[in-house]
Amino acid sequence: MDKLIDMGLLVYRQKNSRGGFKPHIGLRFRSQEGDIRSFVVDTTRSPQKYSQPDAYLITHAHSDHHGSSAMRSDRAACTEKTAMALELRHEREYRGSIL
Repeated sequence: MDKLIDMGLLVYRQKNSRGGFKPHIGLRFRSQEGDIRSFVVDTTRSPQKYSQPDAYLITHAHSDHHGSSAMRSDRAACTEKTAMALELRHEREYRGSIL
């Protein structure tokens, strides 16, 4: 059996507002400064009772992945075309970063 190497990453799933789990993944890791950071892919913002991730990656404008919530966060990142599609789909301004 191969040995496992701890790379300091924790793959996790966020809880939803009903107490279940969202289908998309997040990564948690320790920064060079020693802080715990989190990064989520194609998911919604967490309910207020859960801590917000440090970054959201939106890979495409698909409503079942992130709806209109992650696009309203300055912690979001996506391509210019995805941002335009999100703005058209949700009739709101995209507030994140463009990759």
